Amino acid sequence: MLADELAALQAERDKCVRWQVPCAASGALIMAGDCLYAGAAGSVAAYRVSDGTEVWRAEVEGVVKGLAAAHGHLLVSTDASRIYCFAPHQ
Repeated sequence: MLADELAALQAERDKCVRWQVPCAASGALIMAGDCLYAGAAGSVAAYRVSDGTEVWRAEVEGVVKGLAAAHGHLLVSTDASRIYCFAPHQ
């Protein structure tokens, strides 16, 4: 029966999910190091890949449209014609 097949597929998928968290990000995601960075309207956040814990958040102007990571820096572009560069304190 189709319902049984769908239930079995859902159960199989659920075995693969390591964690999930509520997140306002609608598409701007990048993984760098041990963090997943997610951009949303007005903010960008970092989640620890191992358990999904939010470990950092910063406010930005506009909706995050692009994320890039290089040389220990996180670059964020928004629809408000802004580019942000975030890096650890030196």
